[in-house]
Amino acid sequence: MKSGVSPTVLVLVALITALASLIAAAIAGWIAARNTRKSLKNAGETTDKTLAHAAAMADLDREADKAAQLRSARRTAYAAVLTTAHEARQELRDLAARRVMTHAELQRHRAAVRDAAIRMVPTISLVDIEGPTEVSDAAHAIQANFSAVITAVNEAVKATAPANQSGGEKTWVLSEEGRAKARELLKTTNDLLVSFRAAARDALNA
Repeated sequence: MKSGVSPTVLVLVALITALASLIAAAIAGWIAARNTRKSLKNAGETTDKTLAHAAAMADLDREADKAAQLRSARRTAYAAVLTTAHEARQELRDLAARRVMTHAELQRHRAAVRDAAIRMVPTISLVDIEGPTEVSDAAHAIQANFSAVITAVNEAVKATAPANQSGGEKTWVLSEEGRAKARELLKTTNDLLVSFRAAARDALNA
């Protein structure tokens, strides 16, 4: 009797082996396809996150540029108010400190304060546009004080008395009442400027 494996068994083994190879190949292909899909999905998610991050950064840059432009415009407006206010305050300080001056000097002080008040009008309007309300209110308080300053200077001019002539030019003595009023308004002006600077600083640092 012959020994060994029958042809039928050999065929079955060959079929099983081939089938196993096909199944293994299919499984390997499925795994590869799944990994590819996962990689593509991850890549897509990464791309979406990158694009979203880039868009967010662009928005932040635009907001930063807008804020910088706003600060620059406000700084310009605030500086204009402070410049005219300081000019008028200097004239008021000189007026309060001097007892005797020429008529021309007295008139110059009055004109300088008046001109500073006129120049302040458009600067106040600019502050109203740029804001915020706290700074605008502080600026209007300074402007209102100018009316009192101009009135005080005009009253000081009217209350002066002629003194000795010097070199053909008449000199004038300011009344103590007028000088006291000027000193009072000078203190008010200083206080208002402090308030304005504080409000402006808060607005610029916000």
